[in-house]
Amino acid sequence: MWLFRKSEMLMCGICGIVGKRTSENVMRDMLDSIAHRGPDDEGIFEEGDIFLGHRRLSILDLSALGHQPMMYENYVIVFNGEIFNYVELRNELKKIGHVFKTGTDTEVILHGYAQWGQEVFVKLRGMWALALYDKNAQKIIFSRDRFGIKPFYYYSDASRFIFASEIPALLAAGVSAEVNYDVVMRYLAISCDDNGKDCFFKDIYQLPGSCNIEYDLKTKSFSIVKYYDLFSEINSTNDNTAFEDVFDENLLIHLRSDVKIGSCLSGGLDSSTLAGAIQHKIDGVGQKLSAVTAQSELKENDESELARQVAEYSGMDWNVVCPDYDDFLAEHQEMLRCQAEPVGSPSVFMQYCVMKKAKECGIKVMFDGQGGDETLLGYERYYVTYIFSLLKSGKFIAAVKAYRDICKNSKLNVITLIKYIFYFGCLPIRKSVLQKRLHFIKKEYLEMLFKSSSQYFEQSKDMLQLQIDEITDSQLPHLLKYEDRNSMYFSIEARCPYVDHVYVQKAIQLPFEMKVAGGWSKKCLRHLAEKFIPKSIAWRKNKFGFEAPEKIWLERYLADMQECVNQSRLIRNLVSEIPELASLSLRLRWRLYNLAVWEKQYLSQKV
Repeated sequence: MWLFRKSEMLMCGICGIVGKRTSENVMRDMLDSIAHRGPDDEGIFEEGDIFLGHRRLSILDLSALGHQPMMYENYVIVFNGEIFNYVELRNELKKIGHVFKTGTDTEVILHGYAQWGQEVFVKLRGMWALALYDKNAQKIIFSRDRFGIKPFYYYSDASRFIFASEIPALLAAGVSAEVNYDVVMRYLAISCDDNGKDCFFKDIYQLPGSCNIEYDLKTKSFSIVKYYDLFSEINSTNDNTAFEDVFDENLLIHLRSDVKIGSCLSGGLDSSTLAGAIQHKIDGVGQKLSAVTAQSELKENDESELARQVAEYSGMDWNVVCPDYDDFLAEHQEMLRCQAEPVGSPSVFMQYCVMKKAKECGIKVMFDGQGGDETLLGYERYYVTYIFSLLKSGKFIAAVKAYRDICKNSKLNVITLIKYIFYFGCLPIRKSVLQKRLHFIKKEYLEMLFKSSSQYFEQSKDMLQLQIDEITDSQLPHLLKYEDRNSMYFSIEARCPYVDHVYVQKAIQLPFEMKVAGGWSKKCLRHLAEKFIPKSIAWRKNKFGFEAPEKIWLERYLADMQECVNQSRLIRNLVSEIPELASLSLRLRWRLYNLAVWEKQYLSQKV
């Protein structure tokens, strides 16, 4: 029995159709397409033109009490996610007079909505995507957590509103699979594969994080309402709690579990600190964290030895998966199918293999370090904005010193840092580089790219705005998307404590010198990490994560990739002539190949 217990825990898939009369067979097809998200149970609610569907993954015992759709008074809900402060909210509601029949966080949301209306979403702490049918008000509320950890896709026309946890469920309901060329071009140019509300599929959208959809059943219309704004919260609150205390409380609330837990362990600072801190928490009762590491064939970017040191130092159970070229050949297309949209790099396949290994080890909950870099300025490109912010403030000597310290204490040398400054800090230069890189693309598509997507190319020169952009728009969302698809494909719940909104707000509000100082990134986390992991790892310069040996794999697979690209109607539509992949960078080869595979898997005759 795990020390930090949550009495009912489940992860799921949701779907539904509102509007035009639907057959139950269509709902069955939708539910079947997301069966991996909830293999233990399913349920359908039907009332008039409303269908709500649910697939359940029970991490504890499969009891009827947790069955969804769940009803309370005149409210019906289908819910996917975890509410980590549900115990506190439940106690608050019980004091008001609410009586509960189950131990589920789902029931807490229902009672919370009955008591507070949509203000309940401001009170929730966790990850969620849900549909809540309010019979009294004759409306349906669709809600997604603050940072979009849990997915929510939808399609609407004059007669229907269709929603689901994953895009294939919408296609199963008869939504046409057509290309969104704006998104495709952004992906080719800068590997942007999460585009706000837009998707690779035309007319299919995702509900942005921090937002609700209010669907009026009387008028058959809907509006999107934002219930949380990170910028406003940072400016309106002044939390004096120490960073270490926020980190500790955040970890405790995420450790509410009654099953075997594990953690992705790359050997980098974020995952190592997280795993080390978890093991420190559960050590006192003789429990062991199961850490899973992906080992790379390419030794120059393999961190598995560092992960081994962390696991040994902290006393974890260490599990290693070593994906080789044959594994890549056999399974990468299945990984792409489970993602349902093109992905940025083969490293997503390494994460897929980690989750597969976790399932083989019997792990039901996996912790991961997503959000660590975005909240504490961990990426090297952030140094560009740091230097610009110093210059903008007239601190020229400080900017020169920062430049020197960065070259000394990061993996960037003098020349590389200059290149970063010009590439990320000067829009005309970046556009010129992109035009040369995409020389084979038809002129009209390049013009469309630069007309509709300029905001994606220029990195903000304001540190606060950069962090907010990275967390809510340009960087973190696609990492969370990969995480959700890969983990749920193997019926595993992924938890990302660095993306907890209380932690995020605290991290952003920290004085700048606690994040970047002396050329070191994430300085406050490095100091904290010394309590849990070897000091040599807490203060290392290089970082890779679960890097795939793409140089080996993509070179060996080049001929097959070229053939796939040559046969793609989608790519022929985009290019003046099919490029020789061998002449392109590895990542651009990968992106062209991804598009060709995506077309074959999902678009069929729709191009």
